[in-house]
Amino acid sequence: MRRVRIAVVLVGLVGAAVAYVVWPRARPDPTRLEASGTIEVAHVDVAPKVAGRVAALHVREGDQVAAGQVVAELEREELEAQVRQAEASLAAARARLRLAEAGVALARAQTEASVAQARAAEQGARTRVPQAAEAAALQGEAVAAQVGQARAQVTAAGAVLRAAEAALRGAEARVRAAQAALDGARDEARRAELLFREGAMAAQQAEAAQTAALAAAAQLDAARAERDALRQQRVAADAALRQARAALAAAEANQRTVSVRRLDVAAAQAQVRQAEAATMGARAGLVALRQREQEVAAARAAVAQTEAALALALAVRDQTVLRAPLPGTIISRQLEVGDFAAPGTPVLTIADLTRAYLRVFVPETAIARVRLGQPVEVRVDAFPDRVFRGRVQEVASRAEFTPGNVQTREERTKLVFAVRVEVPNSHGLLKPGLPADAVILTAVEP
Repeated sequence: MRRVRIAVVLVGLVGAAVAYVVWPRARPDPTRLEASGTIEVAHVDVAPKVAGRVAALHVREGDQVAAGQVVAELEREELEAQVRQAEASLAAARARLRLAEAGVALARAQTEASVAQARAAEQGARTRVPQAAEAAALQGEAVAAQVGQARAQVTAAGAVLRAAEAALRGAEARVRAAQAALDGARDEARRAELLFREGAMAAQQAEAAQTAALAAAAQLDAARAERDALRQQRVAADAALRQARAALAAAEANQRTVSVRRLDVAAAQAQVRQAEAATMGARAGLVALRQREQEVAAARAAVAQTEAALALALAVRDQTVLRAPLPGTIISRQLEVGDFAAPGTPVLTIADLTRAYLRVFVPETAIARVRLGQPVEVRVDAFPDRVFRGRVQEVASRAEFTPGNVQTREERTKLVFAVRVEVPNSHGLLKPGLPADAVILTAVEP
């Protein structure tokens, strides 16, 4: 019997070996890529931003909520007191602001009136300065012209007088020369007459000497007449010079009166300086006004600060009301009424069951076949006869080792890529945590 059994085993082993060699091996389908994972849904934890004790819970597990619906409330007595305190501080700050603004308005009106009055006086004084300066300038120009003209007349009259004196001196020299010539001609005529009487000279020569004497007498008369005329001209030139000098003295006297006009200008300028001083004094009020305006600005800043404090108190008080951030289903309540909730501590969890997804891991050797938008068939054990249609929503850009929840060590040492598959779940059949098998249809173009 033992030999028979050994023979049967040997025959079986041989048959198995032949079948392994001869029978065609199963090869993977290149149009399908299988993977497994767990159903997950989009969910958020509703947690307060402030600390407080849970005063009310308005929903239970399984309830449907809308976005913005109140789901829980915290105690708010202390926060209400802070809000009232902030409102009182804001009212006081606004009262101080109104008082400061009223003081600024009154100071501005008074200062503006003083400045306007001082500026008007300064403008009037400034207007008088150019008028006085223009009058002084016009008079100075006229007097300067008169002085210039008088000086020119004096210069001309002096030149005429000097010319007349020079001409007179020339005429007197010619008179003396003519007198000398006449004396010489008369001496020559007497000598010629003596010689003619003595018969030592011809009658013609004696007559010529007499003629020369007569001509010399005529030249002397002409020179004396010219000298007398030039003496008259000199007298007239001297009179003209005295008259020109008198006119120059009168013009210079008028020029001295211009200084009186300049004193008027100086007085007007003094008035301008006085008006400027008054304007500076009025502007000093503007400095005080600016200080008041700074007080108003500080009061406004205080109002803004208290408004911000009130807004913060209101915002903190509103944080005691917890609202659903998205429509969905309450899947868990972590705290109950009376529990203390710290900031960031989840009170309850809301899930959107209509947005289910499956995360699977694809080996690095097959990731090149996966594209965004490819159709995916998803099956769960809870509904064995139903196929849920999904699509590839996300493909990881970096490889990782197979997660530790994989059973075999050999599988955990392989590099894989995470693939997120979106699965519509409008009826809510897919529950979080359900294991699922996915088939990615790689032959179908997205």
